[in-house]
Amino acid sequence: MKVIIKEKEYDYFSDYPNGWLFASGDPYKFPVTIGKYTCFVKRFEKKSPEDISGWDLLLQLKGKFDPNLPRIYDIVEVEENNKFIHYIFYEFLTGETLEAAVNRNADLDLQRLTQDLFTAAVALHARNFWFSDFCEKNIFKESSGRFLLIDLDSVQPNAHLPHNSMYGDKQYWALVLNFYKIQLGYKDLRPADISGPMLNYLQIVFLILRLKIALSDKRFDYKATELYDNLPALLADTAGIFPEIFRRALTEKQQAPELLEPHEVQENIIRHIAQNNQVPYQPTQRLPEILKFATSASQVEPGQSFTLSWEVAHAHQLALYRNGNLYQEVIPETYQLIIKENYDGRTRKVEFTLRATSKAGEQSSMPVTITIAEKVIPEPALPLEQTEQQQENRQSSPITEHVLVDNPEPPILNPLNPDKPAAPIIWYFRSDAKQVVGGQSLILEWEVEPATQITLYRNNQVYARNLKNQQSLSVPEQYNAATTIISYHLVAANNQVQIKSDALVVQVIKPINPNPSRLRYIQLAVLVLFLAILGIIAVGAYSLFFPKNLKVYAVANHATEGDTLAIAGENFTRAAENVRVFFNKQPGTVLSLSAKLLRVVVPVVNTGSDITPVTLALLIDTDTVYTARQFVVKRKITLNTPPITTPDSTVIPPKPKPDNNLISQTENKLDTILAEVAEPGGLGAHSSNPGNKPEKLDKPDKTSKPGQTPPHSKPDKPVTLPPKPAPEKPQPTTHSSYTGTLPPDIYKLVTVKSNVVINQKRDGTKNLQITVQNSSAYNLDNVRVEIEYLRRNDKFLKKEILTFVRVRAHSSQTLAAPDNEKAKKANFKIVAINGQATAY
Repeated sequence: MKVIIKEKEYDYFSDYPNGWLFASGDPYKFPVTIGKYTCFVKRFEKKSPEDISGWDLLLQLKGKFDPNLPRIYDIVEVEENNKFIHYIFYEFLTGETLEAAVNRNADLDLQRLTQDLFTAAVALHARNFWFSDFCEKNIFKESSGRFLLIDLDSVQPNAHLPHNSMYGDKQYWALVLNFYKIQLGYKDLRPADISGPMLNYLQIVFLILRLKIALSDKRFDYKATELYDNLPALLADTAGIFPEIFRRALTEKQQAPELLEPHEVQENIIRHIAQNNQVPYQPTQRLPEILKFATSASQVEPGQSFTLSWEVAHAHQLALYRNGNLYQEVIPETYQLIIKENYDGRTRKVEFTLRATSKAGEQSSMPVTITIAEKVIPEPALPLEQTEQQQENRQSSPITEHVLVDNPEPPILNPLNPDKPAAPIIWYFRSDAKQVVGGQSLILEWEVEPATQITLYRNNQVYARNLKNQQSLSVPEQYNAATTIISYHLVAANNQVQIKSDALVVQVIKPINPNPSRLRYIQLAVLVLFLAILGIIAVGAYSLFFPKNLKVYAVANHATEGDTLAIAGENFTRAAENVRVFFNKQPGTVLSLSAKLLRVVVPVVNTGSDITPVTLALLIDTDTVYTARQFVVKRKITLNTPPITTPDSTVIPPKPKPDNNLISQTENKLDTILAEVAEPGGLGAHSSNPGNKPEKLDKPDKTSKPGQTPPHSKPDKPVTLPPKPAPEKPQPTTHSSYTGTLPPDIYKLVTVKSNVVINQKRDGTKNLQITVQNSSAYNLDNVRVEIEYLRRNDKFLKKEILTFVRVRAHSSQTLAAPDNEKAKKANFKIVAINGQATAY
């Protein structure tokens, strides 16, 4: 097909359905490269232009540019498989929808958003269209920061007034209508009372208010029901100008000089919402108010109906009480109720109380009193021609004549007279539920006596007759969107009197008809869930009956007698009570044992050498599960220097303090020997070859005496004693992050690292191992490492301190960090180093 983009013609070959997506039944694809342009292509097959409400607008926008509306390059009609298909080629936009930006808590410029939305809406209204599907998913935010209205094929002509049957998202419709009904008192307002363009301007008001509160106060989630339900009250509390704007926006008010202009609404949104940092985060708590509660008659006769009417504000629930007992719960949208009281032959008073309750639970009430009195037939007046004597005779003698009246009333039945039948009494009339799903049945029950005829009415129409021998009836209800509130009442009668019960109100709820295709998906999801649960059970059973083998991952290649050796591995706790570690035949003392770390004290290896190659063995019971044959144990050096003998047999005792130079030379020689002993590639191989044996230090022969030359050695030169050094002056104590006089660059020689952090979406950060490497020539008493646990958005969560004790020179030490179920990241650093500046 030929596509014209900016007055140039290009060839385009449709690859539908490969790679195409669907939204509302219409396929689309992006990005699509045509020539040097990138397009968003939408395809209409099931819908004809007559079925698309915004088709005329699309034709008007083709090849033109309107601010804040997507550019339409071309609209092409082609024939595919004997069907006419329409393709719309939009300019491809880089960015995201407002819904996606809100979901990721992106920062939004509300003033720019307000200006761009009004520019787009005014452009639509100037072409005689308004946007019926106004919601976050149809607002696009470009990478440059510009906002546009998209999905223009769903717009409606201005001549079409808003109606509930129109296609589109209704959540911002509902907010506008609720503001009129609840805050302004327009109870009978319909969507058609507001023009489409004015509805768009008022919807923008609530969108910006919702974003302002959600972005300013993190207590409220943008999609929280609490925030959404309170928006009309929050808008009323924000500024007094908005109720006046809503009144002027009604269709009947759209006449000069009160004509509401778009720029006026835009300026008030920017001033009172976008730029206002005092927008109320909580609606003002308003008490329910009963403005009016009255009866049509304060005194009624038996069988006579009367009407209770009321007007309330800020009420969430209404209930009517009769003589202190709940009589009926009233739907807040109703404003009157017709009642008929039964008569028991005595004059009595009945008190009805209307009780209004707000969402916060505050209540207010107002009573009215009705008097039920027996009907009195007035005595007929005497004719004017009667004489005074006749009147006296009438007063002194009983009446024997019959008086005829034009409309004789039926006789009043006195239930106390056994010769006359009593009036029927409806003891109760009730249903098993106040709500019923369409297609299900409702059970109505009653008890009436004495009555010869019982009739059931549904919405004031006869539903069933001849029910005197029944006390219940099953009534099936079908859902009808036009009539969801059903009123039932019972009429009982005998030969003389009939009475009517109170109305019984039932709400019919729309049934949920399962979609066969969705039902298949649900069945598939249930099957996948069942298989997943089965797999988890199988893994658990396998772990229970076939425990994992113990593994060793890493262990140092040397250690000093009495030091703690850390062995990293897996499944150490499988047989905790039977784990043993041997250095040659000397057992080590197990200090601690976890699933992935074993800490053991290196024993004293009884040899005469300063370093001793040993075989490290890890056993469970009598089974050896790991061996390291090139492990070196250093002897713990204690400088007990023997007395020095001079030629004149003078014995000089050793100095009380060790010579630092001697210790340093000795340790340097030990490190040289260890380097020769250690196998390249590290320790931990299961090799039977012991490798190169370490060079042993020359030690004096135990059989030689002081002053004699040991065998096979050259005689020593005469010893010249150095002069006695002057006593050292005490050094002042310095306060720093370490003890003694460690060099300032000690932090460069002591480093910290960790293993790979295992990030689990549900379980947080676990199994974190922190390792301190001491590359200096100093023994450190302790090294303190600070660990910061962070959330996914780098928000600080918790801080922990790990203390590494006795970190020897040229060695490393590993500790397990505490687990944190909420953390997704962890940072760590050295905060303090303590030790003596004594090298060896």
